[in-house]
Amino acid sequence: MPRCVTSAGRSCPDEVIASYVGDGAPILIQRALGAEAADEALVRKGLEFFLSYYREHKLDHTTVYGGIPEALAAIRASANGAPRQLAVLNEQAG
Repeated sequence: MPRCVTSAGRSCPDEVIASYVGDGAPILIQRALGAEAADEALVRKGLEFFLSYYREHKLDHTTVYGGIPEALAAIRASANGAPRQLAVLNEQAG
């Protein structure tokens, strides 16, 4: 989101941007634009930029929490020796 804001020639503290998160990308862009959110073309352009940037960079700072690989290995192991199949569920679209 910071890249989206700066690409539009604006600045916004990280804490403020963090407060915009939680209701989906279109609402995020509208909140970032403030009064200018009434301009549907600008919202659409901001959303297109955001989604394009996010597709390319969504994993740039993604990390695995400590202990997770070991926990998954323990869950995968079963008493009968046949490994369990695991799946990951995520509430985030995309």
